[in-house]
This record gives sequence, structure tokens and C-alpha cells, in this order.
Amino acid sequence: NYEYNLKIGNLVCDKTNFYFLDVRSYLDYTLFSRRDMLDKCGVDYLANQENNVVSSCSNFENTFMCMPYDNFFRNEMYKKFTKNSQIIYIHFSHERLSELEDENGTLNVDLICYEDRVKNLKKVSNHTIIVSNKKDETVIQELFNIIGGKREHK
Repeated sequence: NYEYNLKIGNLVCDKTNFYFLDVRSYLDYTLFSRRDMLDKCGVDYLANQENNVVSSCSNFENTFMCMPYDNFFRNEMYKKFTKNSQIIYIHFSHERLSELEDENGTLNVDLICYEDRVKNLKKVSNHTIIVSNKKDETVIQELFNIIGGKREHK
């Protein structure tokens, strides 16, 4: 659930010295003419430009990122993050995801491809946090336990 991840990421960054990056918004900001790129240059060109932006994110330091699945796995982009990053998968059950509303239309794809996406995310993640019915503060504490010494309260 991307919106939930944004919420948790912002809460974590409010309590630490980490910067927060919503990669989806960063792509929109950096490639402000995405619709024109798609119309004039085609889907391959746009995907290549998006890959360049996502790749640049792998060089960011002290940053808590929330990234869409498609951008993370396209062309094995996740490999750029494995050496210098903690990849944390915040897991929702299929049932819980199906109860959510989604304005972006990505949730339907997430539900259809649920098993494959879970398998892929677990394979590349350093840690998995199962949300279940946990309170936000419990999930945040689990994240703090993972990032350990990197945490500096503001």
C-alpha cells in the first residue's frame, strides 16, 4: 500500500535525521513533461528517463525512500540499491489490500499479481515488516529496530 508507506515514511523521518523521498512524486517533479514524452517519444523513451531518475536516487544518502514496485523492479533497478541501502518490505496481506481504495489504479495490478510481487519483494529485501493489524507506532518501532544506530531523534 503505497499511501500507507508514504505515511509511515514521513512519520519515521519526523522522528529521525533522515530525509524523506517519495520517488513517485520525485519522478513527476523531475520529468514534469512525462505526458509529452510519452506522446512524442514513446513508452521506451519515457521508461528510460524514469530509470535514469530512479538510478540517481541510489546515490542519495541519509534518505528514507518510498518507491513504486514497477520502478523498483524495472530493468532490475533494485540492484542499484542493494549495496548501500536497507531494503525494507512493508507487507500487507491480500485481504487487507483488497479492502483499500486506490485512486491511482495500481492496487488492482497489485492484487492480480500479489503472489509474484510478494515473492519478488521478499527475495530482494533485507527485512520484511508484516503490518497485519499493527498500530503505526508499532510499525515505526520495528523500523527503528532495523535501522538501529542510524537513528538520531530530532
